[in-house]
Amino acid sequence: MHRPGAEEASMNDIFVSYASKDRPWVLRLVRALERHGWSVWWDRAIPPGKTFAQVIEEALDAARCVIVVWSQASVSSEWVGIEAAEGVRRRILVPVLMDEVRIPLEFSRIQAAKLMDWQDTRSHAEFDRLVQAVTAIIGPPSPPQHEELLISPARQEAPSTRIWQRQRQRACERQHASVQPEPAPREMASKPSRPAHQHRVWWGVGSGLGVLALVLFSLVFRPGANIESTFRNSIGMEFMRIPAGTFQMGSNDPNAYNDEKPVHTVRISKPFYLGKYEVTQGQWEAIMGKNPSQFQGGPKLPVESVSWEDVQEFIRRLNAEEGRKSYRLPTEAEWEYAARAGTMTAYSYGDDARQLEEYAWYQENSGKKTHSVGQKQPNAWGLYDMHGNVGEWVQDWYGPYTTGAVEDPVGPSSGLFRVNRGGS
Repeated sequence: MHRPGAEEASMNDIFVSYASKDRPWVLRLVRALERHGWSVWWDRAIPPGKTFAQVIEEALDAARCVIVVWSQASVSSEWVGIEAAEGVRRRILVPVLMDEVRIPLEFSRIQAAKLMDWQDTRSHAEFDRLVQAVTAIIGPPSPPQHEELLISPARQEAPSTRIWQRQRQRACERQHASVQPEPAPREMASKPSRPAHQHRVWWGVGSGLGVLALVLFSLVFRPGANIESTFRNSIGMEFMRIPAGTFQMGSNDPNAYNDEKPVHTVRISKPFYLGKYEVTQGQWEAIMGKNPSQFQGGPKLPVESVSWEDVQEFIRRLNAEEGRKSYRLPTEAEWEYAARAGTMTAYSYGDDARQLEEYAWYQENSGKKTHSVGQKQPNAWGLYDMHGNVGEWVQDWYGPYTTGAVEDPVGPSSGLFRVNRGGS
C-alpha cells in the first residue's frame, strides 16, 4: 500500500497512516492536502528487496508530519497503532477522525480534527484547523509548480481472468468486440500494471473487445494556481488528476508472458489528468457523428471496434472542439501507473481474485457483452473499469521493456504494432 516508494520518501512532507478499507476516503484527504502544496506519502507499495517494516520506517524517518486517520477499521489496526505511536514519539502527530469512534487510550489526549461530515469542499472549519495544525509543525506549503496534466480512457470487453494484459495490434485494425469463451491471444493484450513485452495484457481480464483509451491533456500551471482534483470538458468527459510518482512496471509472476518482463522502475515526472471512465458511445458520437460499436444499447456503453487511427481522428476533432491542443492518448507507462494506483498487487485492490467481481466486467460476469461505464468499484485514484469491460489503446509502438530505470518513457520510435492495455 504505497505510492512513491521508500526511496522517494525524503521528498514528502506528510505521512498518512490509515486502514486499507478507508482508501477512497483517504485519497480525497490526500488530494486536498496536495492542493495546498504539500507532498504526501500515503500508500505502501513494497519495492523488490525490501520489507513492509523497512518501507514504513524509511517513510516515517523522512516525514515532517504524521496524520493518523481514526476510523472503525483503523482503531483495531496494529500497523496504524505503531505508526501513530511513532508520530507521538517524534512529536509530529496530527489525528483526524473519519468516523465517530473511541480513539485508543494512549492517543486520546491529542485533539483530533473532526472530519466525519467532510466532503472535500473548499470551506470546512475542521479541515481548516487540520491545515493550521500541519502548518504549525512543518510550516506553510510551497506554492505549486507548473504541471502537465494528462487524460486518458480507452477500453475493451473482458472475459478472462488475466488482469493487466498488454497486446499488440496494427494501428489500422479495429478492435472487434467479439468476446469468446476463452481469452484472446495474449499478444494482443492491453493494460497496465507490470511489464509486458509480447503480451503486455496484464491488468486486463478478458478476451478481446477493443475500445479506445481516452486521451491526454496537458496544461501548465503558474505558481499559486488552484489545481483541481477533477476536470470536466465541454462534452461531459470527466478526468481525474493523477499525481507524479515512481512505480515498478511489469510482472515477474511465473505465469507472466515474456513481454511482461523485466520489472523495471519508471518515474512519471509530472501530474496528469486521465479519463475517469472509458470513452462512451455517446461521447464518441458527439465528436465523430457516428457510432461504430458492435455492442449498442445506450450512450453510456464504452465505444469499441475503433482503430488506433480512428482514435487519432477523434482526438484531433476533440482538440478542435475544445480550442486547445491538450488531448492525447496516454503512454503505456502512464496507463499502467494510473491503473495500479500506487499498488504492486495482482489487482489494483489487492491479491484476492474473489473480489474481482466488485471491480471488473470479465468472462465470469459480463454475459459476453460490454456494460455501461462506472458500474463497478473504482481503483484508489478514482478510475473505473481499468480491469475489464473493454481494452484500451495507448500511444506507444509495441516493443520490449527496458531493463533499467527510466523517466517518462514513450516506447519505440517506430514499429509494426501499437499497444493496447487492459482486459476485455
